[in-house]
Amino acid sequence: SARHVLHATGDEQVAMASRDGPAGLHHGAHAQELGVIITDAAGQPINPPLNTEANVGWVGYANKHIQQQIEPLLQKSLRQRHVLPAIHPTSL
Repeated sequence: SARHVLHATGDEQVAMASRDGPAGLHHGAHAQELGVIITDAAGQPINPPLNTEANVGWVGYANKHIQQQIEPLLQKSLRQRHVLPAIHPTSL
């Protein structure tokens, strides 16, 4: 089953993270056509496998400004939960 995290302010949806299969990305493609920014959890362009069984994680931001505000906080949280690898000062 899909897991979704949604950050919202009032009626405005600002960021959404999902972990589901290609069906979820189908909706993401439509969102991108409307200007939504879609990345993987690490902030990189998404490149999912083309099959019906892959578990694909993605994040959508309503615009670049919101991405700049939310992405560092989201990635920090994912690193603390060991979903993303830790950043080591020598790798910067």
